Amino acid sequence: MFYRFAASYKDLDGYINNPTLGRDIDFSENKDFRGHLAWTPNAQWSVDLRAAYMNEDSGATWFSSTDLIGLSNNGKVTESILELPDADFLGTHQRTLRDYAAKIDYSADWGTLSSLTAYNEIEKFFEGDLDNTPLPLIQPANQQLDLNAWTQEIRFTSPDDQRLRYIIGVFYQKTERDFSQAINGFDIGFFGFLGPAFPVGVPTGMLVSFPALGTNSDFEQWAGFGQLNYDITPEFELSFALRFDTETRTQLDLPTTRKDKVTFESLQPKFTLTYDVSDDFMAYGIYSQGFKSGGFNPPPENFPMAQVNFNLVIDKEETESFEAGFKSTWWDGLLRFNVAGFYTDYKGLQLFQFDPFAQQVTINLNAVTIYGFETEIVTSLSKGLTLDFSFGYTHTAIDDFDGSGLFDDNTTPNTPEYTLNIGVQYERQLTDDVTAQGRVEWKSVGDFFWQEDNVLFTPGYDFLDLRLSFEYRNWEFAFWGKNLTDERWAVGGFSRTFSPVIMGTIGADNYTINQGRQLGVDIQVNF
Repeated sequence: MFYRFAASYKDLDGYINNPTLGRDIDFSENKDFRGHLAWTPNAQWSVDLRAAYMNEDSGATWFSSTDLIGLSNNGKVTESILELPDADFLGTHQRTLRDYAAKIDYSADWGTLSSLTAYNEIEKFFEGDLDNTPLPLIQPANQQLDLNAWTQEIRFTSPDDQRLRYIIGVFYQKTERDFSQAINGFDIGFFGFLGPAFPVGVPTGMLVSFPALGTNSDFEQWAGFGQLNYDITPEFELSFALRFDTETRTQLDLPTTRKDKVTFESLQPKFTLTYDVSDDFMAYGIYSQGFKSGGFNPPPENFPMAQVNFNLVIDKEETESFEAGFKSTWWDGLLRFNVAGFYTDYKGLQLFQFDPFAQQVTINLNAVTIYGFETEIVTSLSKGLTLDFSFGYTHTAIDDFDGSGLFDDNTTPNTPEYTLNIGVQYERQLTDDVTAQGRVEWKSVGDFFWQEDNVLFTPGYDFLDLRLSFEYRNWEFAFWGKNLTDERWAVGGFSRTFSPVIMGTIGADNYTINQGRQLGVDIQVNF
């Protein structure tokens, strides 16, 4: 019998200061517990049990509000125009996760029969300022989410020492999701809902609340899947996989009794061809079709002042993808060099949208194309000293937004054109009981747009991370620094172009800044 237990505790005061509240607002306290029990009663049976619990209390919704369209150079949001968040209400977020899983295997000469059972719970609550200004205009807004899901999978795996190998199985998932949201205070005079006697943009203190609206949802998913692997020759392997998913979703609208139901289905094939040129070089090609189930937004008629045009039903997302590349090692394993290229067509790409009234919804894009490549190099320079390099390039284009020509040929949101990582790591045995390791990593990220209208974007940025650790018997002490040069950039946001009533009246755009330089200490003990 084998068992393992791990616990961690993290406490962060925060790095982003709010001058209105006079405190850091990106604080976080995280408690994490994980347990693992593995039991092999005999040569045929094995049991694997896992459990995890996580609780988090943190800050939330630390948006800054600035006239970025007016200050930026053609939408380029540079560090010089970024401002600290100054909302007058402290955003908070509480989250609890519980995960339980059991895997039982029975192995024989004819193969392995496996059962995988899991149960997951998620409880989330957050509230925060929605106008993101020092004025009491919209506050606080809150959301509550409770979700639980059962999953069961049964699969059979053939022996792996034969030329033809296969896996076949079925999957079932049952999910219940309860969601609610409310706005406790909304200055109707400031935003022009009281007529000419109340000038727009002047706080009136006349706050009205939007009562809690919610949905109770049930998801039921069935899937059947299989995979065949065949060694055409000792060097060539052909793999064919097929999966069929069907998912039925129902949503009950609260406080009404409206009930909606929709079913999504998809057949997803995958072909893989691999060629082992040698023990040190493998090339491969993959063709696949993918699927992501759709779902529901809240009923649009519940939000007559919504700024985003969204539908009740979120359609499914489907992909057709091609990938090819190779994995290789050189110089007796001293150098590892991998390259992969990809091309993907999306139909119905699901895109998250923020709306001050509906708060968060999802829309579908008719057609999107994404292609690019990734490369990785890891080499040993000398004993204990390694250098690693990785570079990824991604091109995205909206081929058809909604059939109207709007936003066509634009870049999809939050997709950097490139990412580059270069790391140097050195490890040395200082004594019989003490091992030291140091790592320096430089990262570079390319430009990315915030929204599909491509009005505002974060220019490329670089930052430097450092970690120095010492292992003494079963103890590890690590000192680390992230973004040592204290670079600041906008993580993302949304402009007034999608919210003319709220942010247009305020004359600002909302965004989140990164946390700047971070320093910390990790202590770990194994027992």
